[in-house]
Amino acid sequence: MSEANRRRIKNILICVACPLVLFGLMEALCLLITGEHLITSKNLVMVMRRFTTTTCLAIALSMNITAGRFDFSLGSVLLGSAIIGGNVAISLNMGGVGILVFAIITGMVMSGIVGVLYCLTKIAPMVLSLGMALVMESVTFLLFKEGLNLKKAVGDVTMLSDPFFMLAIVAIVLLLFTFLSEKTVFGFQRRSLGTGQAVAVNAGVKEIPNTILCYVLSGGLVAVVGTINSSYRGIISPSLGLASVSSIFTAMLPVFLGGFMASFSNDTLGKVLACLMVTILNTGMTAFGLNETTQSLINALILILFLLFMFNAKDFAKFSQSQLRKREAAAAQK
Repeated sequence: MSEANRRRIKNILICVACPLVLFGLMEALCLLITGEHLITSKNLVMVMRRFTTTTCLAIALSMNITAGRFDFSLGSVLLGSAIIGGNVAISLNMGGVGILVFAIITGMVMSGIVGVLYCLTKIAPMVLSLGMALVMESVTFLLFKEGLNLKKAVGDVTMLSDPFFMLAIVAIVLLLFTFLSEKTVFGFQRRSLGTGQAVAVNAGVKEIPNTILCYVLSGGLVAVVGTINSSYRGIISPSLGLASVSSIFTAMLPVFLGGFMASFSNDTLGKVLACLMVTILNTGMTAFGLNETTQSLINALILILFLLFMFNAKDFAKFSQSQLRKREAAAAQK
């Protein structure tokens, strides 16, 4: 067997083993502590909703993070696209598909505006996105103070909370963004800009179209998140004062964990596997009776420890090698 095939098999085994081992651990703990399985018919919808929304949000965040742009406005786009797009679709007597489509279009437009303004003004992405988050929160509130009430929808909206529909969304997102990332000029240029913008631009990469498209795609993804969340709650209200920003931080752990998993697969599949693992972890903590605040704290601690390990991996490797040489030298003297 060639070295390439051995490496490929090793990567596949790692990608399969990581979520399976975590699932087995959480399943055993659930049976031991609660006497029930980790995933049951009672929490299946919640698990799929967490998995789908975390996956879409993590990929949306990574669209700009890999190029050094952190977009704080995604939270306001998440709410605004669902509220504005959803109300427009309801006024046209559309059902769940129509609400989702109009939300995606609205999210793409909203994030596209942020991308265009960034390219025109060259204001620091974090500063610009915070300002645009305030603007979009205010616009959403002025247009629809009452928010979005899916009970007013004439068409069928139950499909938005169907586990198989959400699984189909994950599959479409995985296939679409894998294709865009691995098989298109857009994906190649995005990776080039992520490794060094100045070098990439000097080599002929068109930064502005690529940047705007990254914002547009991320807006469409968070619109999916907002729509699925609205189907779960039934009613969602607009927020003000940057209250929407907190909604995007739930995907920070999968974003960075996905970057590690991508070294064994590809960028998109790595994010999906990371989101699956985080969903399994959070589902287990919910089964143990931990509230959302405690879960957020644990996720934050795991993220800090993971980043600490990743950014100091070379130092840890050097230290372990030096310790190994010392033990070998000591053994030789004996």
